[in-house]
Amino acid sequence: MKIRFFLMFLLAISVFACQNGATYDQEERANTDLQTIEQPPTEQAIIQQYKDGDIRFFRESDDMVIAVLENMRKDPVVQTGTKRLSAKLEGQQRIYSDRNRPLYKVAYLESGFQLLSPDDVFLYQVTHTPREIKVAYDKEATNFFEIKHQKDSGAQIRYRGSTLGNLVYMSDGHFISAYGERYYHKGQNFHPSYALLGLKSLDLEVRMLMIAELFQMGL
Repeated sequence: MKIRFFLMFLLAISVFACQNGATYDQEERANTDLQTIEQPPTEQAIIQQYKDGDIRFFRESDDMVIAVLENMRKDPVVQTGTKRLSAKLEGQQRIYSDRNRPLYKVAYLESGFQLLSPDDVFLYQVTHTPREIKVAYDKEATNFFEIKHQKDSGAQIRYRGSTLGNLVYMSDGHFISAYGERYYHKGQNFHPSYALLGLKSLDLEVRMLMIAELFQMGL
């Protein structure tokens, strides 16, 4: 009986230690993520905007181009890697195609747009106000990322109440910092939609497409 009691006692201690350890690991991981955001990133990408409306995103360390947005004053072209998404307006929608193969549809809303698959399956919804950009995973916008402008610190990149990164204004330009990466734009003609670069859970081509569309809306 004593042996059984002793074994049960050891088992209870082990379970408590595992649960306590899991909680500690989660808290430690969260703290580490926040520290990573605040520490100087190891990589920095430059956002270069040209007078003709083209925008280039490239990595500073080796000058490698990450993405290019072209023809921003008419029907935009989004290029990432081997994909080149050319836009064409069809009625109230814009179709993005790669080598004449439709990949995305943009259906416009009063204050934003929905991103759809070629066969009209809902993907994301992007809405904006003067102080916020919201990227939702559902039409009801119950699950969303937000770029929320702050009074003194530029803007915060947030998800479910947690800060993932920051958009910071400086005297000589602006930078977006999130997930240990930094995107820098020199000059004062900064476009707030650039902050969507910090949403790394979205494919780069999707982020670029969203930026292109918000740019078209004059945000």
